[in-house]
Amino acid sequence: MNVPQQMMSPDVLVRAIHVASDPMVSHQARVEASQVLNQVRSMALTDATSGGSANDNGVGGMRPIETVLNLLISASSDERVVFFALTILQACLEAQSPSSADVQIRFEIRQVLLGNVLGIAAVSGGGGAALTNGEVPPSLAPSYVKTKIGVCMALLVRADFVSSWNTAFDDLMSHLLSGQQKPQLKSMDMVREEVYLRTLEAICDEIVDSPGASWVDQCHQIKDVVRGYRLAADGGNIAPSTSISGRIVASLTSLINQYRPLMTETAGRSDAGNGSDVLHRHADQMAVLSMSVLKRHAPWVDLSLVVGDEAVLALLFLCVAAAGVGGDDVDATPRTDLSVQAIHCLSEVVGRGMESSQKVALVAQIDVYRRLHETVQAGFNISTVDVTHVDAVIAVAELIDKVGQELLSAWEEHLAGSNETDVNTLATLLLQMMSIFFPCYAYDDIDVAGAVVPLALRLAVTLGKETDLVARGNGSSALAFTVLEHLPQLLIIMYQQMKYPEDYDFDFEDDEEAEEEQYRAALRKLYQAIVRVAPEISLQFLCSILSGIASPLSTAPTRDLEASLRLVYHYCEGIRPPPGLKTVMKNDTFRDVLTAIHKSDITSHPHREILMLYYDLSVRYYPILRDSPVLLPPILGSLSGTSGLQHPHPRMRSRACYLLLKLIKSIPTVLREYAETAVNGIQSLFSNPTAFPIEPDDKLYLFEAIGILLGKTGMEASEQQGYLTAVMTPHVRFIEEILASPDAKQDPETFGAALAASISAIAFLSKGFKNPCQEVQGVLLETVAICFRVLQALPECDEVRNKTLIFLQRMILCLGPQVLPSMPPFLDLLITHCTNQDVLDVSHLLNQLCSKFKGEAIDAIDPAVSPFLRKCYSLMPTFDEVVDQGDIPPHLLTEQLSIKKISYAFLQYVATYQVTPVLLSSNNISSLKQVLQYMSEGALNVQEPILKKTCIMFFRELVDQWAADGSMPNQQVAVQRGFNQFIGDTIVPGLIKSILDPSFNEKDAMQARSVTQVAKLLSVLREKRGETEYAQIFIGNVILRLQCSGEIIGQFRAAQDDEAIEKALRAMLTALKQAPERP
Repeated sequence: MNVPQQMMSPDVLVRAIHVASDPMVSHQARVEASQVLNQVRSMALTDATSGGSANDNGVGGMRPIETVLNLLISASSDERVVFFALTILQACLEAQSPSSADVQIRFEIRQVLLGNVLGIAAVSGGGGAALTNGEVPPSLAPSYVKTKIGVCMALLVRADFVSSWNTAFDDLMSHLLSGQQKPQLKSMDMVREEVYLRTLEAICDEIVDSPGASWVDQCHQIKDVVRGYRLAADGGNIAPSTSISGRIVASLTSLINQYRPLMTETAGRSDAGNGSDVLHRHADQMAVLSMSVLKRHAPWVDLSLVVGDEAVLALLFLCVAAAGVGGDDVDATPRTDLSVQAIHCLSEVVGRGMESSQKVALVAQIDVYRRLHETVQAGFNISTVDVTHVDAVIAVAELIDKVGQELLSAWEEHLAGSNETDVNTLATLLLQMMSIFFPCYAYDDIDVAGAVVPLALRLAVTLGKETDLVARGNGSSALAFTVLEHLPQLLIIMYQQMKYPEDYDFDFEDDEEAEEEQYRAALRKLYQAIVRVAPEISLQFLCSILSGIASPLSTAPTRDLEASLRLVYHYCEGIRPPPGLKTVMKNDTFRDVLTAIHKSDITSHPHREILMLYYDLSVRYYPILRDSPVLLPPILGSLSGTSGLQHPHPRMRSRACYLLLKLIKSIPTVLREYAETAVNGIQSLFSNPTAFPIEPDDKLYLFEAIGILLGKTGMEASEQQGYLTAVMTPHVRFIEEILASPDAKQDPETFGAALAASISAIAFLSKGFKNPCQEVQGVLLETVAICFRVLQALPECDEVRNKTLIFLQRMILCLGPQVLPSMPPFLDLLITHCTNQDVLDVSHLLNQLCSKFKGEAIDAIDPAVSPFLRKCYSLMPTFDEVVDQGDIPPHLLTEQLSIKKISYAFLQYVATYQVTPVLLSSNNISSLKQVLQYMSEGALNVQEPILKKTCIMFFRELVDQWAADGSMPNQQVAVQRGFNQFIGDTIVPGLIKSILDPSFNEKDAMQARSVTQVAKLLSVLREKRGETEYAQIFIGNVILRLQCSGEIIGQFRAAQDDEAIEKALRAMLTALKQAPERP
């Protein structure tokens, strides 16, 4: 659509812009206005990229871009119009390439922008208070408009500087900077200066940080010119201070010096709406913006412009100190923002890449730590949160971390023997670092303290290198700095920081408390690192902390005791050699610590987190309980009583169930004398629930615990049988009562969940028996029939099927072949009613039967083979009107492959574990042809490596079992003959074709396994059918037709085993895939 000339007039475009953005006008009017504006934008872009050849749609012969410029000038007081015009100009400039020769239009754009900057950038939305001199307060001129101007100017610099606009930066400074300190604030000067800053910011974006791919070379040239590289008369570099970058830095520091004092004077200024206050608030923003832009330039201008100028350094640290003057820690003030930007500027300087020795010299030249100390003394408080701005302290902590990491890296090089760094200077800096690191590390705010935890971790690494130095016999006494002397303070502060706040509720779903937990996880990682390099010192520290906890422990402060127990719990994680638990339990001192904790009254502590941590600790360090059973009664009583299973808090009860199971699993033989009492107690808890019930999933932990107490503590067989019967009887009765109820089928969801819970309880009870005695097997066998009744009653209930599958998998392990006669009816119901959600679980049950019982499973599996394969086929998604696989939606294709994987794997299990007679039975023989074709599709056409390998293995096993003469009964000779023909005519040539396909990459580790399986199949075929028939099937009908070289054919003829065949296959693949295509 072409826009008529009259539609390109400024008045018409202004109306269109207003209509398009006015929700009060009709939808149709907004659509039509948007179409006009989009066409204008399209025409301007075409104009920009065509170099002005498409200029016949302007107004009065003007080019579309000139029309936009005219619009910008004529409607400069309208914010929406200005933004629209600037957006089009930006898009046009971005669309141009470095080869664009349309210099004239870019000249006109910059003339308009520079010549009319006040009119464009000071647009007002109205409603603001005017100043006494009639100027518009600059805060009413939106910053995003000034940012747009800056981006356009930066794009013009990118396109024309050096080539056709070598005075770009001179022009920017002359048009936008006043060049002198002003006795009073003038809004128009501030507008121009902000545009200047936004332009420099955009230059960093468009030229320095992210130049487009086609602009990289030109942007590199611009940066070189700005920095003064190769501009001297002799071809060298000019002095940084006289370069463009030097003048930029000087202008930025001048603006900071101009506005920073006003921030101090206006501290606490009210936010009244008069123009003067608006102007001063904007002055605050100008100081921050100037420092932010200086920070953007610090990484790429000459370092001497910042580091080599004492005035600049002094200004930076003066700005750092700004945050320490008054204020609060709730809302960041502009002074805080200025401090943060100044610190980030220093961080950018220190973070520049260079050799370690140079980095040390740079840090020394900046004198970071001494200046920061002076800043602290001047009022920047890094000890308490109350009288400072926390954002600035966070930035200081991040700076300390960055500088410290660099210095420690240099120190580690020194420890390794490097002599490039001035060691005395480095040691002095490290000592200064520690004096300011510790206040940040101890700061009562996790964002501040967390910022230096990485530095603390690096100190632990350095300590390890110091330790290695001592171990080599070099000693560390001569070192001017050692981490070891600071280790006690490092540990003390770490312990203090590990304590949770007084008001911490241990609500791990709360976002703020989750952050507290993440911080303490970092501290625990630090603790592990320290223990790793200084285990004895850490143990001494641990003992001193515990000895300082007020006795009795039942009344000790929660936060102190929790942090102390954490030290004990995590101590083994840092011990070397691994496993740390085994190593640490040989330490008598640590064992004494554990014994003292167990003998205390800690189980009477009122806080649940202390109890949970103690139980966790007891389970982790179970060997002490195994070796000293006398310590067991208190913890068992506590876990099973009101401090554990019967605790009022649900999280405590849940955790107690899990930890009781873990403890019983760890030391079952030691618990023999407690087994009966524990079983009766848990059973009593089930039959007589308290006011604080245990959740069904948590009960499963207790059922498994009962099973272990019965099956692994050395109880007599008759006792096992009696207790097991007593535990199971209530569940059996409960099941029978529900099944007898007429309501069960009317409300399958409710009753199904209850029945499933009882089945699951029986399954988890059985987990305690590895090789159960006959008496126990008899009890378990009776439950099989009961479970089947449940499944029979509610086969459509997902939960019942799920728990039945778990139950049957457990019974296979406990009952062995005794379970096989019961399997067919189970499998019939499970297969009939399974869905996409549980068909995989059904396949696992079938696979388990094959692998566990092999040929014994034939009768159990035989009736299920065809129904299961038909079920898998029915669950595969169907594709209506799909031409080929490329048209299948990816999620449906994934679902189809997952079902195929299940069926392929099942048939592979059948073949691998010699259950193949099921394929020849009267139930399945009619489907054999379809099964073979189905598996051949996977072997020959599926490229997914695992599925392909699975199907090839299936045929390899069938060839091994069926290919030899006499391997099938006489009545199935025709089947054998047809199978061998299928292998020779379809499988063997198809496999060779599939691995020769260009999409098959034999060098890929996963796909290479298919080549191995093909070689094994050929080797088995050769063995079973004899040399002559093998040569005819493979070499005569396949290899010779591929026109392989005589050498490769000779390799195949000589190959006597699968390894030699595989080697020949790989040689063939290499030769044929590298050869030119045959006509």
